[in-house]
Amino acid sequence: MPKETFLNLPPEKRELIENVAVHEFAEYGYDLASVNRMVAAAGIAKGSFYQYFEDKKDLFMFLMDQIVQKKIAYLSPIAFEPQAHDFFTLLRELFLSGLRFAAANPERAKIGDWLMKNTGHEIYIELMKNSEGKSSDFYLAMLKNAEAKGEIRKGLNLPYISDLLTEFSISMVNVVYQKSGEAFLLDEETMMKHVDAMIDLFKFGLINQGGQNDD
Repeated sequence: MPKETFLNLPPEKRELIENVAVHEFAEYGYDLASVNRMVAAAGIAKGSFYQYFEDKKDLFMFLMDQIVQKKIAYLSPIAFEPQAHDFFTLLRELFLSGLRFAAANPERAKIGDWLMKNTGHEIYIELMKNSEGKSSDFYLAMLKNAEAKGEIRKGLNLPYISDLLTEFSISMVNVVYQKSGEAFLLDEETMMKHVDAMIDLFKFGLINQGGQNDD
């Protein structure tokens, strides 16, 4: 995370450095991104960069955290009314809000697609390790609320299901990327078909509940 010297900068200068870094990582990916290019574009000395961040990785991790924070601003009103909507509607809105954030922030989305292309990279692995617990906790709170409202069966192992939701979400994005070569940059309609298929599986399972046959 950034040092106090960065946090104490005027907001405009912090935003400039962040935007320059986003552009650099979007254009070149993590490995080929250059601190030299970033400091030149931001108009700061290279020594100043290391007064703000430990290294390039520190900056990248900071940007990933900022992306999460910025995504919150794209949550629809539905997501802020958990008592007024069912679990599966809220789950869908979370994905929809993420896609709309990506559409409005294509360079940040491009960084996300670089990560999907490099799932074996130490950066991706560390990010997933850091975020999985937070994601599971978030899903767990949603599931507990759904259970209290009678939307899902009582007696389910909610912590286990919250972990499954996290893994399913990650795997779905991976599958989409493998099939199309894009994930966060994919158009909303196409991506939501994948999201709806995942939600449908969680909602109804695989069992034939309606007595359907092949006739």
